[in-house]
Amino acid sequence: MIFQLSMAIGALAAGVRNVIRAQPERRRPIAGAVVINFRHEIGLVLRRDRQQQLYWSLPKVRLVEGEEPEAGALRSVRESIGLGARIYRPLLVHTALCLDTHYYELIVERDDASLDPEAPLHCFVTLPEALMRIRSARDRAVLGRLLALRSEHYVDMGGR
Repeated sequence: MIFQLSMAIGALAAGVRNVIRAQPERRRPIAGAVVINFRHEIGLVLRRDRQQQLYWSLPKVRLVEGEEPEAGALRSVRESIGLGARIYRPLLVHTALCLDTHYYELIVERDDASLDPEAPLHCFVTLPEALMRIRSARDRAVLGRLLALRSEHYVDMGGR
């Protein structure tokens, strides 16, 4: 900060204008979903990383201007898996350097049969298998949060 200020003062002395510019908002909101079908399986999407390697991930989508995270989570499931779902509960917000990812637990309600032909491949697997397939620490933390919330639910029911 002191270096930037000294550079700005030196530039002003030299007659240069507009040295200090407001930094654009760099936070990119993203919505993600843990979508669960009627068999209590979790939906995963096959994606490619920057090196074009395939990997399994939870459905996620970048929010468009003015879109709420809840609507984005529903859209991510509709676009990547082709299913209609409803939000059961929020899971967590993962904050990173340039993005905030809002995760929700979604329950499948219907098959919209409107899957885009360019949509990624997807599958439904059990929670242990999802933990084995997913390599992202962030997605694994989301599944861990889901597991913790479910175990709290069973404890609240008196251990049944």
